[in-house]
Amino acid sequence: MSKTYIALCIITLLTTATMAQVDPVFNASGHYGQTNISYNLNENVLYSATSRFRVGSTVENGNSGRLFDGDFDRAAITVAAAGNATLTIDLKGKGGLSVAQPKGYLYLNFYESNSCDSLYVRFYDSTGEFADFQYADWENVSTTSPFIRLRLHIPDWVNPTSKIEIKAFAPSAAVLTITEMEYYLENRGQFEGGLVSKWGSNTLYDLLQFADTSNTVKAKIQSNGNAVLSKLGIGTDNINDDSTVLFANGRIRAREIKVDADIWPDYVFEKNYKLLTLPQVQAYINQYGHLPGLPSAAMVVQKGWELGKGQAALLQKIEELTLYLLQQQKDMEGLQRELMRLKAARKQ
Repeated sequence: MSKTYIALCIITLLTTATMAQVDPVFNASGHYGQTNISYNLNENVLYSATSRFRVGSTVENGNSGRLFDGDFDRAAITVAAAGNATLTIDLKGKGGLSVAQPKGYLYLNFYESNSCDSLYVRFYDSTGEFADFQYADWENVSTTSPFIRLRLHIPDWVNPTSKIEIKAFAPSAAVLTITEMEYYLENRGQFEGGLVSKWGSNTLYDLLQFADTSNTVKAKIQSNGNAVLSKLGIGTDNINDDSTVLFANGRIRAREIKVDADIWPDYVFEKNYKLLTLPQVQAYINQYGHLPGLPSAAMVVQKGWELGKGQAALLQKIEELTLYLLQQQKDMEGLQRELMRLKAARKQ
């Protein structure tokens, strides 16, 4: 009895045992039967396949990087009728070593209902020995008809792995279209663990979402560069203040900062505004050591300075100072007129 036959028997049993497993990674339908990627607290770290590993294809129009870019290309790789294509994931192709624990899931997505006429995967260890998985070892886990999404569970005994070869044969009278390829390592905590898919060399996935264990989305990043975060710490992980969303421990340099304000202190110039007299201001300073309406130095050290409200408060003081100056100008002009009147009276 050959070693290959024994291996096939074992994998058949293992595949049967895992048929009822819930997909551990994907949870939303994509354009062509694929599913959108999400990263939850109970999942692994994401890695870029095309930057970490060397991937390739034997098909002339095959752009294997597109199989990992998450764009759901309708014709990412096409295989002519009765033709075949070999897709390769070289786990040590860019300076890495063989994966010590490759147990996980391998996925292939096909556009429309045309699936392979036959399909196999070959896992190579670091010595060049290999183990084969046949078409019967895969299961269709697509949630969107009529698209096909094949999944292969990789068992523990495939250990280690240095290269993965996927060979797909097209039907005799139909073109085969492969739109996405994914490789998910389920051994959490190891250096190689993660989802090896979805990121091309220059393209971020359409929508990358981070959710908690109750599947509540906490953050998301889009391919256009937009990101939505509930809170962000730069240079610090002390972000526990419920009323603050951005924390930076260090200098912030910007060409321009725009602050929205609900109230602006032009109300100082309204006729019913109660302007303190200068003696009242002097008494307040003598008692508290700072201007009325502004925080003390100790308060700023303890709680910081809110830029928007702070600018409004400073403008309020400038406008009040303007009123004081205008009043003094009126008083001086009145004194000058009185002085001129007294001089004229003295000459008479």
